[in-house]
Amino acid sequence: MAPCFERELGTTVIVENVAGGSQAVGMTEMVNSDPDGYTLGTISAGSAIVPPLVEESVTFDRDSYRTIGAISVLPSVFFVRDDSRFDSAEALFSAVEAEPGSVSLATPGATTALHFGQQALAEQYGVTFKAVPFGGHPPMMAAILGGNTEVAFDAATPDIVKQIEAGDLRALATGSEEVPPYLEGASTLAELGYTDLPDTTTYFGLGAPAGVPDDVIATLEQTLETCLADEKVVSVVGENYVPDQFIGAAELGAIYDKLTAEYTPFAQR
Repeated sequence: MAPCFERELGTTVIVENVAGGSQAVGMTEMVNSDPDGYTLGTISAGSAIVPPLVEESVTFDRDSYRTIGAISVLPSVFFVRDDSRFDSAEALFSAVEAEPGSVSLATPGATTALHFGQQALAEQYGVTFKAVPFGGHPPMMAAILGGNTEVAFDAATPDIVKQIEAGDLRALATGSEEVPPYLEGASTLAELGYTDLPDTTTYFGLGAPAGVPDDVIATLEQTLETCLADEKVVSVVGENYVPDQFIGAAELGAIYDKLTAEYTPFAQR
């Protein structure tokens, strides 16, 4: 986004990757910066919503930041290796319902929306996997590709989609309302009868400290919308992931409020 923001705003944009605390360190730095609109942050449930729900040491919460708009949206997906014994979502979930705990399910972490999603399946529908949370996406992918776990549940990231298209992985089910074209052949969880689950879609967005004035937020929101219509930006973000309709500050804020409410019961267990 940086080159486009520089062009549109006529100012230098410095991208700084801040590691640590499962993204909480960078988020804390952003929310504690001067609320003048010159320090922004990329936000997601993993950085902005879940940390304050699960870690007492985290000093920010949902009121500490403002949303500017969504950059990309990634649906969640249950997937298996192509040689899996499960050739459909129906076969997978029927097996789990018949013998709870018989199928291992990898998620990228015990404090992620994906893990909360599998908790909800167990508690609300009796679909109980043998949950295997990993310390992030790379080790989870190594486990599923290496045959150490049978099924994985994660955001449909470009590397997963690439391996689905190559025939190494197979998408079985998605948490999105509709099956996107790049997950063709999968079912939605709602189609399978699991309609009352927390939203496990990943909404990557742009955020700012809570005190940034409305007019500054409006300028940044318009800039983001302009940049997401730029062909170069879309090619980098991925046309699969840029929303067809722009998700602005108010709409993304409402989504984050909803996610906070949905995740809180699971995070407090």
